[in-house]
Amino acid sequence: MFDVSLLNKFSNWQQVCAARATIKTKCMKRNYLVDIQFPETLDDDFITRIPQQRMIVNKLMEKGIITTYALSADRTRLWIVIQSESMRMVKEVLQKMPLYQYMELLIHELAFHESPSFAIPQPSLN
Repeated sequence: MFDVSLLNKFSNWQQVCAARATIKTKCMKRNYLVDIQFPETLDDDFITRIPQQRMIVNKLMEKGIITTYALSADRTRLWIVIQSESMRMVKEVLQKMPLYQYMELLIHELAFHESPSFAIPQPSLN
């Protein structure tokens, strides 16, 4: 079990994660909101990258790395919530996306991110 008193000794989550690594415990993942602006005019290269983007996003959602993925109606804004141990790891995830070169982005660490958990309803035996 992680010693909570270590939290008071460090000024940021990276230091806490490093301390946890020294005692071989898993670092708590944080949520980051990525606010992305796309160009208003999309070229053919952008369009051909969309299926690859969706495939990668779906895989990251299956792994629980991406928890939210939303596109504005005008298709110029994208919001992604990513669970990660650090901002650096969030940037690494984004850089592997096929549409990365088209993204103007801002990354915000969230204090919390709540969403309903979806589960398969249990059948009633009545």
